[in-house]
Amino acid sequence: MGGGRADPFGASHRTGTRQGTRQGARMKPATEQQKEAAEARRAKFRNLAKQLSAMPAADRAALAARLPGIATIEGRTLSTFNMCLIAAQCPTATIVGGFKQWRKAGRTVRKGEHGLSLWVPCGSVKRDDGTERVQFLSGVVFDVAQTEEIHTAQPDETLQAQELAAASYNREHTDRVAA
Repeated sequence: MGGGRADPFGASHRTGTRQGTRQGARMKPATEQQKEAAEARRAKFRNLAKQLSAMPAADRAALAARLPGIATIEGRTLSTFNMCLIAAQCPTATIVGGFKQWRKAGRTVRKGEHGLSLWVPCGSVKRDDGTERVQFLSGVVFDVAQTEEIHTAQPDETLQAQELAAASYNREHTDRVAA
């Protein structure tokens, strides 16, 4: 983690694993239309990030000061740059969190909602000249207005039940393979 900022997504986005899915479960391959849409979203985000990077730091700070405080669901404030990114995508955003964070908090992202992109620090690399450079990945969060309360069960109970079911499946699958 670079710069002392907390990772709002957990470790799974760095390793490329999908937590909560069965071992060996395969996702359907993306269609050409889905691939094109994903590339268009990435290009739009890169363009927005370039525009904000081109702004002088004082202008970005002034823009962030005019915005309502945008924080994560854990109560951490976002960096000035990420606040500007989020505000450009959703001017009314106030509290943001990842999909699993909202589930853990007893809320779920409404079907069809589009996430808000931001930069997530994922470590640092030493350069040849001895200095360190923080590396970032693109991450996705959702605003509280894009979520709704889960009414079926207590949020922690739902997650625990899902984790127990996955563990049970893994044990059964491992036993069959070993036999």
